[in-house]
Amino acid sequence: MTTLIFIRHAPTRIDKNIASKNWTLTEDGQRLCKILAQKIQHYPISQIYASSEKKAQLTGQYIAEALQLESPIIKPNLQETESSNFYESQTEFRAKVKIAMQHPQELHFGDETFYDAKSRFSAQVENLAQQHRGETIAIVTHGRILSMYLAEIMKEAPEIIWERLQMPAFALLSWEEKTILEIYYSVEIA
Repeated sequence: MTTLIFIRHAPTRIDKNIASKNWTLTEDGQRLCKILAQKIQHYPISQIYASSEKKAQLTGQYIAEALQLESPIIKPNLQETESSNFYESQTEFRAKVKIAMQHPQELHFGDETFYDAKSRFSAQVENLAQQHRGETIAIVTHGRILSMYLAEIMKEAPEIIWERLQMPAFALLSWEEKTILEIYYSVEIA
């Protein structure tokens, strides 16, 4: 069985003066990576992949260190939905994301449609799953893109999944069956 563990990155240091793709993790975020690693340590992970964004790379790195695995391999097309905008208001940000999720083929948020983002992400996931047939791999990514991807599998609205997925979170997917075996919407410090 091919198993994919999708991981939403840990909490980040938000800095409106730099692009979100360059944000790093908070201290709590670093600790949460170790807790998440404990929850997935019983899976025989052969490789960790991460998006090109710093927060995903760092999440993958902390998890790899905790599990004594090799550093994550950075892959294109696993990044978040493209956006160069910074929203001062969380209310406005959340509203824009929800509209974009409800109308994925229209550009309502950022620099690419959510349909296009999901297509590029799905193609990369397919590629990684084919490369690792019969293995378990972890893919560290982001909330919006992961919600769009999981929505089709879970038969739920992506905005509902997005609202539930905290930082970090993870979902375990049986690739061949396209079913969620386990999902943690949040990982908390005890």
